[in-house]
Amino acid sequence: MKPRLTAIAQRLALLIALAVSSMLRLDYVSGEPQFCAVGSGCERVRASEYSSFLGLSWPLIGMIALSVLIVAVLYAERPRDMKRVAVVHTLGALCALGLIGLQLFVIGASCSLCMVVDGAILFAAALAWVRYRAAVTNDQAEKEATPLRVLWGATAIAVALAPAFWQKPEAKTVSVPSEVAAWQVEG
Repeated sequence: MKPRLTAIAQRLALLIALAVSSMLRLDYVSGEPQFCAVGSGCERVRASEYSSFLGLSWPLIGMIALSVLIVAVLYAERPRDMKRVAVVHTLGALCALGLIGLQLFVIGASCSLCMVVDGAILFAAALAWVRYRAAVTNDQAEKEATPLRVLWGATAIAVALAPAFWQKPEAKTVSVPSEVAAWQVEG
């Protein structure tokens, strides 16, 4: 894969993980699932004792960590910077693997959205090492125009905030014919 395509793929994987983490964060704070189905594995994971760490929900932790990773990726130009980014990505990947294992082997249910986040983090970590090795092989820095970095950063902010503007569809009210209403019993 060409270095430029690898960088774009890595950034897109991180943006996907950030967007889905933001969606999950909304589900955690809204009280009612906005993106997960009621009674799904998502609900079981969210209701488990493992849904937070040190008082912070995993989606919030993910949003913070992914934001740091995105900034690091945007400013890694030299091979040594890319190596640091790859090491930090590896830590994120180990955490993602741990969360996958926790869902599958401890909670006994899996959240499909969590799996998307964890899978995207694993993919981004692999690409971080590919980018580092390409930078070492080429022995040159990847230069990127500042406006392009700003555009990627603005996209990350928009992706993180977009689910907050999601409007849950309102339930339709249906009028019950009086003949049927007469048969209604309380409770």
